[in-house]
Amino acid sequence: MFLADLDRLQIRETEIDDPGKSKVVDFLRIYLEKLPYTPLSKCGVNINVSISGTNEKDLIALLTERKRELFKILETRDFTIEATSQHQSKGDKFLKWNIAYVIQKEDVLGRLAITLKGESVYEVNHNYEVGRLEKNHSRLQIVTQDYPKAVKRYEQIIRAIF
Repeated sequence: MFLADLDRLQIRETEIDDPGKSKVVDFLRIYLEKLPYTPLSKCGVNINVSISGTNEKDLIALLTERKRELFKILETRDFTIEATSQHQSKGDKFLKWNIAYVIQKEDVLGRLAITLKGESVYEVNHNYEVGRLEKNHSRLQIVTQDYPKAVKRYEQIIRAIF
């Protein structure tokens, strides 16, 4: 599905079993080949999935005690975590974790959002984007050519958490 307004072009593919087989990057590549003078400032990819089968303690352990493992997967030296919680009679119940990071060698901004949707059911959204494209369109290859690498990174995150 293509969605467009004055500031954004969004290409979406839903209901796919394997993000590695997505055609979105191919559609973007064809679009840019046909319209090479399209002004771009940034480009990004979002991968979303709903997963069940972990508990909150395992997730918190990855984000705190095992965070070096997450650093390695995300190819970063640091990240910031913003946690949203809801107070309950038995203590705080965490509902969402937003993790922001920069992939050092690619100068890519990444965001990982993990949201509790139900009892041990989480929605995991991984977003990465490349900026400063208006000065250097060749940086777009980080999104187009390196998409399989991003999928692999996402799969490693899922395996580490769940």
